[in-house]
Amino acid sequence: MARLEGIVQFYEAKKDAGKFKGFLRRSPALFERVVDGDHLLNMLKQAKANPKNYPVDQRKLKRRPIYKTISVVGDAGKNEEKG
Repeated sequence: MARLEGIVQFYEAKKDAGKFKGFLRRSPALFERVVDGDHLLNMLKQAKANPKNYPVDQRKLKRRPIYKTISVVGDAGKNEEKG
């Protein structure tokens, strides 16, 4: 995320880290500045062209979801784990 700091409107400074000024709570299609979307798209294209491996915390991978939701398909409800 440090690569976004000061470049995109929703992450202007370290104080915005993890919050993104509510941006992720809205639809990601609603960029206030088109250049922010362009920048993110270019970063994704670069990551696809030059993939990198990052260490993963195995404990986080083994975590179980803390809540369940009900997904409705037609008239039937179905329990799904989310998290």
